[in-house]
Amino acid sequence: MAEQTQAKSLRYAAAEGMAFLAVQSVASRVVLFGAQVVLGFLLTPSEFGVVGLALLVTTVAWTFIGFGVDTVLQQRSSKLVLWEKAAFAVSMGQGILAALALALAAPLIARAFGEPDIVGPLMLVAVSMPIIALSVVPGAKIYAGLNFRWAAGYALLELLSNQILIVVLALLHTGVYAFFIPMPAIFGLRAIFYLRKTPLALRGRAKLKQVWYFLRQGGRVFLSKLILSLIDQGDYLLLGLFATAQAVGYYYFAFRLAAMPVRVVAGNLQSILFSTLTRFGTEKSRMIEAALKSAEALSYIVTPLCFFQAAVADPILRSLFGDKWLPSILLLQILSLGLPAEAIASVARAHLTAVGAFDTFLKFSSVSGICFFIVVGVGAHQAQATGVAIGVFAYYVVLQPILFFRVFPPGRRWLQHASRIFLGPAALSVVSVSVGLVASLAFSSDGPLLRAIVILSVSSVIYLGLLQLIQKQIFDELWNLGREIVRRNTRPAPG
Repeated sequence: MAEQTQAKSLRYAAAEGMAFLAVQSVASRVVLFGAQVVLGFLLTPSEFGVVGLALLVTTVAWTFIGFGVDTVLQQRSSKLVLWEKAAFAVSMGQGILAALALALAAPLIARAFGEPDIVGPLMLVAVSMPIIALSVVPGAKIYAGLNFRWAAGYALLELLSNQILIVVLALLHTGVYAFFIPMPAIFGLRAIFYLRKTPLALRGRAKLKQVWYFLRQGGRVFLSKLILSLIDQGDYLLLGLFATAQAVGYYYFAFRLAAMPVRVVAGNLQSILFSTLTRFGTEKSRMIEAALKSAEALSYIVTPLCFFQAAVADPILRSLFGDKWLPSILLLQILSLGLPAEAIASVARAHLTAVGAFDTFLKFSSVSGICFFIVVGVGAHQAQATGVAIGVFAYYVVLQPILFFRVFPPGRRWLQHASRIFLGPAALSVVSVSVGLVASLAFSSDGPLLRAIVILSVSSVIYLGLLQLIQKQIFDELWNLGREIVRRNTRPAPG
């Protein structure tokens, strides 16, 4: 009875986290899209290219912060307080060393890309790295305590504040610096709020044995995350080596519109899954079942969003920017169609870290990295930005499902699982979008913006209707979980 109660509590903790994540992701999509539209007017494609190259280096550098400490610390959740001092010492040391390394490497990086303008932004990133390190341990404690509601709310507030600052600075004609000047302040506020939410217990001295444990165990997690970070930024890297900053700008603009909202969902879901799946301990069958259900639910949410944004990319970008960002339209459409598979792969990555399979995680990351750079490198060399987009699409659609089924072996039921998780949501989305596109033809002379509204409205209604008709169990489960979460969070408090 106790086990059933715990399982139900965990199920609703995860569901509640996903619900707040869903609200956060929708709001984040609106905020990011609005900021991107404004920045599309204020910045040139060349400036976006410089920003993309600088953020490429920034994202890779950030993997050195924490060095897997947060993941390993959550694995010790039952005795977390005994490991805080060592984890904090390791994360702060990494932040300081990473900042010094980036400051020294910035001129060399600028010379490699032929873009001297990225030196200043990289120096601002270096200043912010020790500040980021302050929030590593309290952030791990927040997720270990299943405080998803608070984490989702703060993440949305931070995102909104950051985007407002970027737009304001762009209006003040700071150029590429608009993206980087807010970083020290934003990360400083994150450290303050995280520490107030979960104060650190730093009494006594850090044990050398614990420090070595974090470095040894976290090192494997770090290498995996470093490889994944290189994959995430490898398209910019390869494009920057084979094309101009303007081509990088067109691609970065498209990728930012297409991928950032999806990755907000996938990244936060990975954190939620990791925090909840670790509570199952050695109960592998229950963990796999929960992961498969999470993957299926995520797919029926993410896939239509990606297909819808591909369908409206042309009319929306034309109506907003005219001809300024025309080369980005095709790139956005190609990337959007491949992103659902990438989102699903986040479930497999969460599972590997939840069970402590760091060696397997590293092996999969290494194989993924090799395949990614081969496919995308060929695309960059042959067709620059378009070739990179096609290469990224092929990597998502072909390799990511293989990774998922290697982590969750389907046995003889692989076709059933592939249909439920990948093919089913894609088929419903294609039919819905097709009906929306046909309906929009009646408004072809009324302007691109009205066509986009018709496509979104009709496609959404058709998709929900098909989901209820064909996948009623999924529809009902998502609906009932949503109702239960709303009920639990709107009933009056005692007294």
